[in-house]
Amino acid sequence: MYSIKDYQHTLNKTIDIKKALDLWQSYSDDMYTLYKPYLLNKKVLLIGAGHLTDFPMSKLLNQVSNITIYDIDKDAMSLGLKAQNINEDEITFLTGDITSLDNVNFFEQVVLLLQAKDLEGIKRFFRIISHMNLDLSINSKYDLLIISPFYTQLLLPQYLMYLNEFIIKPKHNEYLEPLLNLISKLINKINEQLINCINDYGKIIIMSDYLEFILDDPKYLEIKNNKLEIEKYYQKYLVKYGQGLGSYGQTNLTEKTKSINHSWHWWPFNEKKVLLVKLSILEKVKVEKDGI
Repeated sequence: MYSIKDYQHTLNKTIDIKKALDLWQSYSDDMYTLYKPYLLNKKVLLIGAGHLTDFPMSKLLNQVSNITIYDIDKDAMSLGLKAQNINEDEITFLTGDITSLDNVNFFEQVVLLLQAKDLEGIKRFFRIISHMNLDLSINSKYDLLIISPFYTQLLLPQYLMYLNEFIIKPKHNEYLEPLLNLISKLINKINEQLINCINDYGKIIIMSDYLEFILDDPKYLEIKNNKLEIEKYYQKYLVKYGQGLGSYGQTNLTEKTKSINHSWHWWPFNEKKVLLVKLSILEKVKVEKDGI
């Protein structure tokens, strides 16, 4: 199971879709209320669709002119639509690996290098990979881009699985640093490609998970109902620990666009933990050519 596609497909099969739809409904509806004004009659691309459990698809379809959903796992998208009683004929599917790394058997090489405890080899391999061209194979332009939380899922969980298998824990940070550097470069390339999929002055709705709490964490209980306290807490966290992948991915995209609004939301991920998600509404900035 070295491919990213196989890993994600196996992971997606562990998710109880009906349970997730019930658990996430208020979270999903809360965010939908905020981005609904940007949907009407728009041509929409939804990135990182998965099982679509964080999107009220009937409501979206009632607003947009058409919608395309993009994910590496076609089966997950199909099952998600079925769970919401959506006919697949109402949707356009795009199936692709947003990193393009399955094309070079990335994790097969990673496993061999980890088995050999070859840290310098990992660094060399990742430097080579960082210069790869990226092609999301999205050959159309859209009015609105909706991005589901995906930055924290890019390579890291799968890499950690192999790291735990082959490398002793005291050495983990040494092997993690090159991967995090690679992911940051990939995110920058992915975001540039995503922006290229949008028409001039098109909008982006992006959701990204920033922090994770267990439900009885005193800090979570203290800030959960106060958006000002959430913002203050995150700023202190940022100063102390720096950006995570979710924060970096969203910040990187925001820096390439014009920010319209943002809000914080609690994602009740399961019965034990909740994720802090930031929703941002962005606008693509038209780049004028010289002399025009």
